[in-house]
Amino acid sequence: MLNVLNNRLSIMARIGLVGGIFVVPVVIAMTLIVLERFERINFAAKEQSGRLYIEQVWPAVLGSAQVREQQTASPAQTDGALMNGAKAFNAEQALAAFQSASGDSARLSTGRALITAVADGSNLTLDPDLDSFYAMDAITVRLPALLESAAGLHKAISTGAGASEIAVALDRVKATNDAAKGSLNAAIGASKPGEGQASLQSQLARLDPVTQALIRQGELAMTGAPVDITPAHAAFATEMQTIWSATSAELGRLLDNRIQGFYRELAVNLGIVFAILALATWFAVYVARGLRKREEADAKSIFNLKAMASAMDQSQARIEFDLDGAILEANENFLNTMGYSAGEVVGRKHVIFVDPAYARSPEYAGFWQRLRAGEAISDVFTRFAKGGRKVIIQARYTPLMGEDGKPYRVVKYASDITAAEIAREESEAERAQRAQEQAAVVTSLASALSSLSEGNLQSQISETFPADYEQLRKDFNAAVASLSETLGQVRTGSDAMRTGADEIAHASDDLSRRTEQQAASLEETAAALDEITATVKTTAAGARRASETVALAKSEAVRSGEVVAQAVQAMGDIKTSSQEISQIIGVIDEIAFQTNLLALNAGVEAARAGDAGRGFAVVAQEVRALAQRSAQAAKEIKSLISASSQQVGQGVELVGETGRALDKIVAQVADIDALISEIAASAQEQATGLAEVNTAVNQMDQVVQQNAAMVEQSTAATHALKSETAELNRLISRFRTGAVQGSGRSAPQPATPDATPRPSPARAATRRIAETFGANALKPAEDGWEEF
Repeated sequence: MLNVLNNRLSIMARIGLVGGIFVVPVVIAMTLIVLERFERINFAAKEQSGRLYIEQVWPAVLGSAQVREQQTASPAQTDGALMNGAKAFNAEQALAAFQSASGDSARLSTGRALITAVADGSNLTLDPDLDSFYAMDAITVRLPALLESAAGLHKAISTGAGASEIAVALDRVKATNDAAKGSLNAAIGASKPGEGQASLQSQLARLDPVTQALIRQGELAMTGAPVDITPAHAAFATEMQTIWSATSAELGRLLDNRIQGFYRELAVNLGIVFAILALATWFAVYVARGLRKREEADAKSIFNLKAMASAMDQSQARIEFDLDGAILEANENFLNTMGYSAGEVVGRKHVIFVDPAYARSPEYAGFWQRLRAGEAISDVFTRFAKGGRKVIIQARYTPLMGEDGKPYRVVKYASDITAAEIAREESEAERAQRAQEQAAVVTSLASALSSLSEGNLQSQISETFPADYEQLRKDFNAAVASLSETLGQVRTGSDAMRTGADEIAHASDDLSRRTEQQAASLEETAAALDEITATVKTTAAGARRASETVALAKSEAVRSGEVVAQAVQAMGDIKTSSQEISQIIGVIDEIAFQTNLLALNAGVEAARAGDAGRGFAVVAQEVRALAQRSAQAAKEIKSLISASSQQVGQGVELVGETGRALDKIVAQVADIDALISEIAASAQEQATGLAEVNTAVNQMDQVVQQNAAMVEQSTAATHALKSETAELNRLISRFRTGAVQGSGRSAPQPATPDATPRPSPARAATRRIAETFGANALKPAEDGWEEF
């Protein structure tokens, strides 16, 4: 039916139908949007009417005679207007209870109930925005509760109630005052800067002083002192009227802005819809013109396609089948490729071109099932020509669709790629064979290289490689053999070097001992005089150096004292900074504590709001958790700062003690400097007298010492050569060459010393000089005679 309708309709009618199908959902969606906007407007307007109704009720709830006298309408008119409004908000019973209440307490409690009922019936308690929600909460819940608790405190003090009852009333005033301030603060925080923030902040500033005045009166009354709370309560009621009216006006402004915003959104949405409809109309006309041009182009394209089909018949093989595989038509290219004539194939099945086993398989049946389903198939196929000759073709089977959208014929275009496929298969076989040969070569080389990396120089590749890689095997084996032979010769030379080095080292040791004995003999001839001269000179020089060192130590000690004084001052500054940081951490702790309290109050108030405040309750809980973590972190930081301050104090005391100790050291170093100066002067006089006598003997001693030093250098070089030779032999021993290790030479035997060194008489003379001049007058030179 749709096809018939589509064929009968003109292009413009089709476009109009499509446009209607498009426009109708848009109109329906826009209607729903408009209805939703009007619903929001009515919701906010009902909130506004509820606020205005509460403004009428509030003076009576407040109970201020001054406010009641300002009413211009008669009581009967006022009661009638209140009853009509109560019916609109389902608050008739609450209004009747309020009007029949007698006494301040009853009027306040029933008034709060009336305000709550009107807020529930006028959608105020379901307000979706945070700024207006907290303003609503202040005028419908918090301020009336504060007014009632203040009246209770006034009544308790005025009737002379006991301290416990006054304490309960006072706690209620504090709690309701905190809750009212919390709502006003939340409204200030949720409002945009410059949009009511100043007004709300002004009301918050007015609220706390009058409430604190009541609280002070209550605290004074708890002490038993006579208190007249009436003036404070009257001032509180007057300020409450001002605060409530200003907050209600701010709520009204927010609701008016919301309603105006909804109207603006509605106007924008309607403008968008009209623009879409206009664009759709223009687009439909544009498409219609395009379709007319397209029909003309299609006619031309059909002519071109027929020409292209004729050209393809001349360049490609073509054959057509019905849906059962019967051959309907084949062009000359196809018949020449397969070796048949038209009479031999027309009317027969496609199965004559395929392998008989494949013709009986489920794959072949599935092949025609896919074609009958309208799926085109393109691939490389293996077919068999007349006489069983194998033909490989690149072909595409394409089902032709009728007007009903179902295939009625299959056409195949094919190209003979038999020669190319045979060449490709041969090339792939050759590449596979070469890849296999390369893999075998790489495996053998990897195994031989792995053995070579482990130090086995006997590693050889025994299996024969293919002709292209045989030279690689021979070169590898020759390189390994050459390397093995070279390292074998290096090992032999290394063994010989090690044996020769051992012999030289032992000979050098013997020479060193004999040189030492020669020096000891020279000592026996002139040691006493030489020792005395050298000792006196050493003492004089040492005294001079000690004097210079002590003077330097004195200046360094003085400078160290100044540095310590500066360190004490710096430590004091650090201690002062630590105390200031501790105070700042205390302030952060208090801020976290206050934030925790505010988050707790916000969570309680959000819980009272029900579903409307559920999301804000989650935020309040997260803020409370964050405040608790901040308080805990502040406490930990404060404890760390306190501990650091104590440690800095201890450091100040220790640095002070260090400064005092350095002062004592400076004084003691000055005394030592004077003593050493006297010793240096005495030693210098002795050295001058002995210098001339000792000159000749020292010349002989210098020659012997030079010879001894040369022997020591030779011995050290020999031992270094021995160590390097051993290291070279260790490195070469990592390689396995197959040769016998060792050079055949035996290790040298240590030489026997010719004589045992005798005690030196110079050392005995040195001891006697030390006993004569004192314990510290003469010490053996650690790098002089002891070397021999």
